[in-house]
This record gives sequence, C-alpha cells and structure tokens, in this order.
Amino acid sequence: MRTMITKTKWGSLPDFPWGRTCLLAWVAATSTGATFPRGVGPPAAADTLTIAQCVRLARNEAPSVRAAMLEKQAAANGATALRFNGRPEFSLTGDALGAPRGYYDPVITNLGDYELKANVLWTLADGGRRSHARTRASLDSTLARWQEDLIARDTGLRAAFLATNLLQLQESDSVLVSAADWLDRLNQLVQAGVTSGVRSPSDSVRVSIERDGVVAALERAQLDRQSMAMELGLLLGRGVDASLWIVPAEGSSETIPQEADSLALLASAQHQPEVDIARTAEAQTRIDWLDARSSSAPTIEVGLDAGLVGADLTSPIPEALRSTHPGATFGDRLRQDLGASAAIHVKFPVAGPAVRYQVRSREAAQDAARVRADAESAAQHAAAIMLYSQWRSAHRRLQAARVTSARAEDHLLRIKSLYSVGATTLLDLLDARRTYEDARQRMAEARMDVRLAQFQVEDRK
Repeated sequence: MRTMITKTKWGSLPDFPWGRTCLLAWVAATSTGATFPRGVGPPAAADTLTIAQCVRLARNEAPSVRAAMLEKQAAANGATALRFNGRPEFSLTGDALGAPRGYYDPVITNLGDYELKANVLWTLADGGRRSHARTRASLDSTLARWQEDLIARDTGLRAAFLATNLLQLQESDSVLVSAADWLDRLNQLVQAGVTSGVRSPSDSVRVSIERDGVVAALERAQLDRQSMAMELGLLLGRGVDASLWIVPAEGSSETIPQEADSLALLASAQHQPEVDIARTAEAQTRIDWLDARSSSAPTIEVGLDAGLVGADLTSPIPEALRSTHPGATFGDRLRQDLGASAAIHVKFPVAGPAVRYQVRSREAAQDAARVRADAESAAQHAAAIMLYSQWRSAHRRLQAARVTSARAEDHLLRIKSLYSVGATTLLDLLDARRTYEDARQRMAEARMDVRLAQFQVEDRK
C-alpha cells in the first residue's frame, strides 16, 4: 500500500474512492451562484443607513456646517443693522460742571454750567459711503450664504465618499471572509489527504499560506473600514464610537448617464457655490473702488437739538436772574434755560495725490477679481464635463467587471472540477481562486465609482 501511495500523482485519487467522493462533495457545495457561502453582516447595535441618509445627516449635523450656519446668521444680522444707517441719529446728552465762587478767575468761569439736550443728526450727503456700507454688508451676508452652501455641499460629498467606500469595504470584507471559509474547507480535505498519504504535506502548507494572506488582507480592510466609520461618525454628529452599517437604497441601481444628465450638469455649472463666491468677491471689489472714488466727496450734516442749557450751579436761582426778576422761582430758571438750536456742518475734503493711486489700486483688484470669477466659471464647466465622463467610464468598467467576474467564476468551477478528478494541480486551483477574488474586488470598486459619480451628478443638478 505504501508503494502505491508513492506512485500516485498528486491531485489524482484513483485508488481512494472516498477521497474522490469528498472532493466531489466539496465541489458541489461550493459550485452554486454564491460560491463563498458565508459573508459579513451588520453588528447588532449598528445604525443602518443609506448613502443618501448619511449625506442628509452630515449636511445638518457636521460641526463645520453648523459653524457656517452661525456665521451666516451673524452676517445677516449685520446687514440688517446697516440697513438703518441712512436714518437720522437720535441721542441724549448731558453735562454739568460745578465751579464755586472763588475757585476760578471770574473772567474765565461762570460758576459752573450744565446742559441736557435731545439731539438729531442727519447726514444729507456723504458721497455714497453709507450706501456703500449697506451694499458691502449685504454682499458679506450673501458671501456667508454661499460659503455655507459650499461647506454643506463638500461635507455631503465627503459623507457620500465615506459611505460609498464603507459599502465597498463591506462587500470586500464579505469576499475575503468567504474566501477564508472556502480555504478552510479546502484545507480540511487536503489535510485528510495528507493523513491518508495521498497528498503531500506541502499542499496543506500552501493552502495555509494562501489563507494567511486572505486573513491579512481582511485585517487591513477592517482597519480601513474602522477609520472611515470614525470619520463618518464625526460628520454625522454620532461621535467616533458610533457603529455604522451602510446599505444600498431600495430600488437603487447603477445606471448609465443619459443625454439629459449631461445637459442638466452643464447648466448647473454656473450655479455652483464656487462661481457665486467668486462673483460676490468681484462685486465687493467694485464697492471698494467706489469708496476710493468718493473719498474726496463733500459731507453735509444737519443737526437739531432741544433742551436745557444754563450757568451758575452754585445756587438754584442764578444771581443774574434774581437781580432782573426778584421773585423768580426755580421754574423761571428752567424756562429761561430752555431752548433749541439748529446747525449745518459741511466738510470738503482736499484730495491728495494718494487718492489717485488708491483708485488705481481698487481698479486693479476689481480686474483681478473678474479674472478669477471667469476662471472659476470655466473650471466648473470643465468639472461638470469630467464628472459626466467619470460616470460613463465607471459604468463601462462596471459592465466589464461583471463579465470578468462571471468568466472568473466559470473558470474557478472548471478548475475545481478538474482538480477533483486529478486533472490539474493545487496551484492552478489557488490561482483560479485568486483570479475570481480579484475580479469580485474590481467589480465592487467599479460599483463604488459608479455610485459616487452618479450621486455627484444628481447632487449638482
């Protein structure tokens, strides 16, 4: 019997019907559409979310988005406050100085004085500076709104990227776990053959090495998944300890882009936050230019006041009033001190040589802002074209990966059948398994690219 084992070719079991039966049973058990029966499922306490749900949560709960919303509110309140800067300014002023007799030279003191006035100051002309301030505040509010839109969009896209990658890694984990299970089953059969003497011990070692590589790849993939899940948890406001599991949306499919998608994508290019931010910055430089031009414009202000103004705080009734009206009372004093006045203030700034250079500086800044805005518009148009091309390319790669995966599965089934009857070697079987695993991984990556590109296109429209 020992001589027969030595002469038997590895992979062929002509004298051991039970070994052939075990291999045929293994082939039958792993030859269905689900070649690798065991997969990876969500943890019991995991939050199950779709990609769209992750995006929606991130755009509401991410710290950067909430900070941008508060900044937008601050800018809006500032713009609302400046809307009233064209109205008259009202104020109450009061002042009092006591100087008893003998403390100051009588020539320079009136024994103290006081005033209590209600004032109105109205600027009739200022070269448009107040109007420019209102416009600038409004542009700041608009800019804050576009900044919030940009941050919310990019945060959502980051969440979509992380969620899509997590979904792809979950699929990859399933492939690797199933591959490890497949190799475990194969190793049990090979070890049985080694024990009976029909297999070389090197076959068992080779299968174990192959499984070690799969386990190492699974460990790396799980670490990547943990890192992405932590970042996504922070974006969703769930914290780093959140347990997340991504699932495809019901009815979702990896479709090919249509002509309508291309037209809508190109039309949306000029309405992206980057373009709006650049155009708003250009408008801000125009306000700066107008301010520089109006720096030498005259200012005209009208002031009105009414109230009490009087002197001599050493007694309730001043001596001068008592000498002219011996029976005067404190009320007579207040009536004497009561009055009103009007004033007009005109200021004509003298334009120095610096004004001309300030205007030129603002003109150059305005031209630069216009160039940047035009460049941003062109960049967004190009980005729309590239995004559409990426979607089409990813869809073609997915279709090719599906064909390759099917071919690799058929090849693996054929090699397993040949191996079960001793018509091929273990190395050929392991190579076919790796080929099938690589094909499934490429298909998962292509599916991720399609999902991400499709979401980006739909999100921009």
